[in-house]
Amino acid sequence: AITKAIREGGKIHIDHFDELYRIVEVTDTLDVKVDVAIRVNMDVGVYPQWDRFGFNYDNGEAWQAIKRIMTNKRLKLVGLHTHIGTYMMTAEAYRVAATKLSTLAKSIHDEFGAMVDYIDLGGGFADLIDKLLQHPGCKTQRVEPAEAHDSQLQCHRPKVVKARRGILRNQPDPRQADKVAMDF
Repeated sequence: AITKAIREGGKIHIDHFDELYRIVEVTDTLDVKVDVAIRVNMDVGVYPQWDRFGFNYDNGEAWQAIKRIMTNKRLKLVGLHTHIGTYMMTAEAYRVAATKLSTLAKSIHDEFGAMVDYIDLGGGFADLIDKLLQHPGCKTQRVEPAEAHDSQLQCHRPKVVKARRGILRNQPDPRQADKVAMDF
């Protein structure tokens, strides 16, 4: 599956070091470059903590994976992704996750001079769209990136990351295919 995704120019979200090593092996064999993102798990103050998938932020594992990606000429880190749980009842957990991923994005910029294209907060917060629509700075807007679904909510959030404008995504409900995107 990894070989096929690379041959077809797919973007790959990496969950663990074995996948990273396999991607490096395949890109070396095929002599190609590939866009990648990493899934990051972390403590956001809710329990149980979802730590089965991804590289751990809190123990430095995510930063180690990022360093390996950034120093490989065949890999381009384009995104950071997390999924902190299902049916989250507090927006605070998303604030913590967004802050931690934004800190990683800033560290990538500071250390390597590169910026990720997006931060994806995953899903689990069933009424996030309603809460965002109540924010006076939010408006609905159709966006057309290849991986997007038909409609997205887009809000300008200049204070999340000041280094460069990007996309912050959230899939609010596992039964919905629409994604939420906020500029940062």
